[in-house]
Amino acid sequence: CDTFSLALEEMHLLYFAADRIIHLDVKGDTIPDFDGTPHIFPLRNFETADVVDVAGWVQILGNPRADNTDPGWRLFDRVVAINSQPIETADQFAKELSRELTHSDSRCVEIHRYPFGRINEIPADERGWVFLERFL
Repeated sequence: CDTFSLALEEMHLLYFAADRIIHLDVKGDTIPDFDGTPHIFPLRNFETADVVDVAGWVQILGNPRADNTDPGWRLFDRVVAINSQPIETADQFAKELSRELTHSDSRCVEIHRYPFGRINEIPADERGWVFLERFL
């Protein structure tokens, strides 16, 4: 039996099992927990957050608290500023956090919610495409 042929025959079943369909060319698709307003939390809450540079942003990639308390931030949130000072790199954020933990300055972090990561603003017909079938 040819495995590739079998995969092609079953491919349409996978599309029906998708959790969410995102229409790339349709404006106004709502994203849960994304309202465009900033959220403010104490910098100390970010002690366990892993942050990285993502195309000019500082973005949270995870590492929640071990005690399961809610630190306020979520996976893929964008770190915008600390006490109204723009944060442009993950290293800058790490230095500010280290200072906070050693000096107890009680500063606050402004974040924006991006529950699915940074939004791709390139129009769909200008993007390169990789089809799911290539990976199955």
